[in-house]
Amino acid sequence: MHCQLEVSSVDGTAMSAYWVTPTVMHVTTTVPHWPGTHLPIRFQLPTDSRAINATVRVLDFMPMQEGVGMVLQFLQLAPEALTALQQLETAPR
Repeated sequence: MHCQLEVSSVDGTAMSAYWVTPTVMHVTTTVPHWPGTHLPIRFQLPTDSRAINATVRVLDFMPMQEGVGMVLQFLQLAPEALTALQQLETAPR
């Protein structure tokens, strides 16, 4: 689903997500990580006040007009966070 979310990793890397599904997240950043890197991240959905903590793996880089695009795959995600992402994906727009 197309959306705008601020994402942070524990190493301090700031990212901006613009596409989120229950399995992957597309982000832009000025500090890229190599494909295969595992990152603990934190973000909040616009439909929920709780922060979501997850572990992701960088799958690939993507071309962007500004910054660097990365595709992140969710590896560890709490069941309630997965449910929230599924609800966001199926919510009427």
